Amino acid sequence: MGKKVIRLTEADLEKLINKVLSEQGWEERGKPEELKLTFDLKEVFPSGEYRLRNTSELDAVVSKIKSVVEEYGENVEFNLILTGGESLVTNPKGFEEQGSLARERIKEVFKYLKSKLGNLIKDVKENIVIGRTPYEKGKDNPDDEKYTREQFIKIEAISDGKVTKRVFVAPKPRHGVSQSDSSYFYGFLDGSSYTIDVNRPEQYKYVPMFNKSNGTEDWRMNRSRLYRVCNRYNSLCKQVQYPRDKRKVVDNDETFREMVQKMQNEELRFPIGISGQEFTDA
Repeated sequence: MGKKVIRLTEADLEKLINKVLSEQGWEERGKPEELKLTFDLKEVFPSGEYRLRNTSELDAVVSKIKSVVEEYGENVEFNLILTGGESLVTNPKGFEEQGSLARERIKEVFKYLKSKLGNLIKDVKENIVIGRTPYEKGKDNPDDEKYTREQFIKIEAISDGKVTKRVFVAPKPRHGVSQSDSSYFYGFLDGSSYTIDVNRPEQYKYVPMFNKSNGTEDWRMNRSRLYRVCNRYNSLCKQVQYPRDKRKVVDNDETFREMVQKMQNEELRFPIGISGQEFTDA
């Protein structure tokens, strides 16, 4: 969800998270609302054609709808209203009936959207609009802008019922030196924590040992990176609670090995973006 920086905006997420950390979830924010997205496509079909050649505008529609679904949840479904415009340019053979070319264009658009959006589309309605600009075959240019602008596709995507925006919530880790600078604090996602008093030789001896433990460097880096992400985008994260009954003092080898093992077992993963990049703190 290469390491490309993605700034968190309302349109950044697609099937957002693959299990981020051990405590995770979605929270609904705001009031339920009906969603209505409108797209006016101008350059989908050349004069007299109904086969899709350029899907760039449709791909933008697909991306926008998917990004909205990420904000409101996978249960969102859309009803589509597809409006096809047809100019008075003479239709090709097989489409002599007025409106038949526009209808075929709508079918092509719907087929493409359905292939990309699947069950996000619940129902579809179609409208046909016939242009009014006179056309004389052999005299007028069928590719003139006054005709092509009447050969449009309009897409309206309306949510099936009211939906509520969601925010992904992940635990905010804590780590590093405590406020008093007298002890090291190691917090884990299950709420347990370990402390080492720098003024106690029998405890402090474990600090350099911990720093040399296998995987420590990666763990520190990921922990720090997630912490910065949470601080920068606070709406995505919540504080992990570390109650006293889950706190342990590292003053013996057994407790030290337990802390290191927990560190090595804890997987710190990050929200995955649309193209598979991880979000960063930049």
